[in-house]
Amino acid sequence: MARKALVVDDDASIRLLVSVTLKSLGFECIEGEDGQEAFRLALKESPDFIVLDLSMPNVNGFEACERIRGHEKTKSIPVLILSGESTQINREILGGALKANGFVAKPFDRAKLLAAVRDIFPDLA
Repeated sequence: MARKALVVDDDASIRLLVSVTLKSLGFECIEGEDGQEAFRLALKESPDFIVLDLSMPNVNGFEACERIRGHEKTKSIPVLILSGESTQINREILGGALKANGFVAKPFDRAKLLAAVRDIFPDLA
């Protein structure tokens, strides 16, 4: 059974690029447009991990991550932050406030995204 990834970004082209990259590793991908949808889909679909943008309309990635971490059903799902806000992100924020499992800056490099996913799932080829 394929692992399932939830890809959440308000930019459809980014969602597509991330999904295509993850599918090359054998992931089934579900896509969402904002943080509200991220939380709803995380509850409904129980993905194996979430790729989450920070700057989105309605509910941003910070709040979405907080909701995901605050719910019993979703709190242990690994979250990989994918954001252009690299100057505001550091290990303290990732490990502390966001409790994220990794970070990839946008525009993202395919190799860096794959490496970050393999850090979460070391058994991937």
